[in-house]
Amino acid sequence: MTKRAGILVGLISIATSPWSTYDPINPLKFVLLGITGMSCLVYLILSRKRVKFDKFLIVFSTVFLSQALVALLFSGSSLTEGFFGHYGRYFGFFSWSMLFMLLLFISIAERVEFILKVFFYTGALSFLYSILQYFGKDPAPWDNYFDEIVGFLGNPNFQSSFLGLFFTALCGNLLQNYRNFKHTLFLLPSALLTLALILTSNSIQGIFVAAIGVLTYLVYFLFSSRYYKIFWSLVILGSFIISITLAAVVGLGPLANYLHKGTLALRGDYWLAALSMSKANLFTGVGPDQYGTWYRFYRHGEALTRINADVISDSAHNGYLDFAANLGILSLASYVLLLGYALFKIMKFIKAQIKIDYTHATLVALFVGFQAQFLISPNQIGLVVWGWVFLGAIFGYKRQEFTSSIGARKQKPNSKHLQVNKNPNFATAPLLLGTLIGVLLTGPIVFSSMQYRSALVKADAIQIIAAANNWPRSGEILNYTATILFSNNLQEQGHELIVSGIREFPNSYDLWHNKMNYRWITDAEKSQILSELHRLDPLNPEWAPKG
Repeated sequence: MTKRAGILVGLISIATSPWSTYDPINPLKFVLLGITGMSCLVYLILSRKRVKFDKFLIVFSTVFLSQALVALLFSGSSLTEGFFGHYGRYFGFFSWSMLFMLLLFISIAERVEFILKVFFYTGALSFLYSILQYFGKDPAPWDNYFDEIVGFLGNPNFQSSFLGLFFTALCGNLLQNYRNFKHTLFLLPSALLTLALILTSNSIQGIFVAAIGVLTYLVYFLFSSRYYKIFWSLVILGSFIISITLAAVVGLGPLANYLHKGTLALRGDYWLAALSMSKANLFTGVGPDQYGTWYRFYRHGEALTRINADVISDSAHNGYLDFAANLGILSLASYVLLLGYALFKIMKFIKAQIKIDYTHATLVALFVGFQAQFLISPNQIGLVVWGWVFLGAIFGYKRQEFTSSIGARKQKPNSKHLQVNKNPNFATAPLLLGTLIGVLLTGPIVFSSMQYRSALVKADAIQIIAAANNWPRSGEILNYTATILFSNNLQEQGHELIVSGIREFPNSYDLWHNKMNYRWITDAEKSQILSELHRLDPLNPEWAPKG
């Protein structure tokens, strides 16, 4: 089952559908995540009496998912959108549930090193695809608005971060095999080329992730070699530097004059809005993946004039703050405690090893590198899935070493552990059942995206309206469709679509704003629209009541 799950995770990273879906990047990844998570869930249920789970891991995961369920049911957001997530992102309750099922499965899996092998090959494939994009030979028929390498993730920042993690893995392989001339001859140029690609992506995220990954190797080796004073000195110094840097992003501390500008200042605006959301909705959040819906409401005044009032975001650009804003404070607390527990496990493992375990060192560097990325970036399914895999592998790798030591003492043939793994149907049944359930739950996302793309290609208004109304509906798709209808003088159809959209998404700023474009809008409707726009964007003077 470990191999099957690992391959599925690799497919999540590289799967795209530019020839068939309106959103070319995320629907297929979402379906594969559903298949993977559901397969893991079925496996966990079947093996619950045969495998010893880490009780703390179970507690932290249960608290997180319970808090996410509270956010789904009591935040007041659309249940459908809260379950599936915002269009183009799909980080609703379902996705977080599937990620945690994957984490729990990896934590009990054998041969966790296979996961690293899958990541290495996935990274290599993404690296080669990036080279094609760099030379303008991308075979995919999508419009690359960034005019840069975007890999299989659709954004240069995501791809830069992924290449930063791949560079970290290459460094681990190089450290482990530096005495082998053939390996070095292959790995060293690959690492240098990956670094060059990161630099050409025009995104600092990859550099940041790669640097944190390399520094993690350094502190790992210091701790492993018992240089505790140097280790703790570097950890304290690094924590201090990161703290004052993060403070500067939001305009605080001694570095604020140097860092609180440009895109970093915008990121600070997003962070401050997330903090305001969390403070106002401490125990429910604003709803799964609803940050973008409420950003205008919670942004501070300076954010409106940084560039202009139309500059917004659908993410805090910080995974930790996204937890607090979207799902509530307990989700953030449980995740931070989970990370702390993982660090405890890492240090315990290092102290117990006789010599440096380079595979474990690489895993730890990737785990820390992802957390660095998570600190400064929005979520993307093809990237975030690895964070949960690395986290689960921290626990699974420890389990593997323990199992190996038991095996060396000649485990009994009737061992429960052997019963789980020697039954050939034990891995096949979860995969088949998980695939069926996963497709049933996530298939509507792909189907609606396929139908909408097909309708747009045919340029048939009736088909476009029908496709936009396919369940689950999206406020973004409804708004875009209404814009098309208005521009083609189909006023009544566009107005009807917007009115129905507002009934389902009453807090959609874009739908209310687009309603103003209806040619025969009444004075009463206009007054209502202005009132709603002011409610949703209270600091914007354009919508302030007159007189």
